[in-house]
Amino acid sequence: MAAGTFRNVILCEDIRDEVGNKKSLMGVMAGGGINVASFPATIKVAVFLEYEPGAADGDHITADFRLLQGDTEIAKARFETAIPQPPVVFVFPTGLMTCEKEGTFRMYVAINGRPEEELLSKNISVAHPATS
Repeated sequence: MAAGTFRNVILCEDIRDEVGNKKSLMGVMAGGGINVASFPATIKVAVFLEYEPGAADGDHITADFRLLQGDTEIAKARFETAIPQPPVVFVFPTGLMTCEKEGTFRMYVAINGRPEEELLSKNISVAHPATS
């Protein structure tokens, strides 16, 4: 049986509920990294995910998420839900992450007890001014 797949994994600064069951994503961190002015830095982070269930998921999903800064686990969460009309949407509300130095922000997930997989990886570094 086929496992499901994540269609969208979006790191941003804030996620707001809108009328009509819509979400507004603010400060989307596109590209390969997170740029800060200097260290230490406090960064606002929120995550929006869409999961398309597969036959192996049955009618219920248990999703175990871990967020890491470097090798240090900074947060974890478990979501359990009956599968509604696909896709299943997971929203991590805004939190603050303090970074003392360059490193990597990563997110892992294990669905229904399957092996953990990396969903997101962003390098955190000092932004360099543009040169002309």
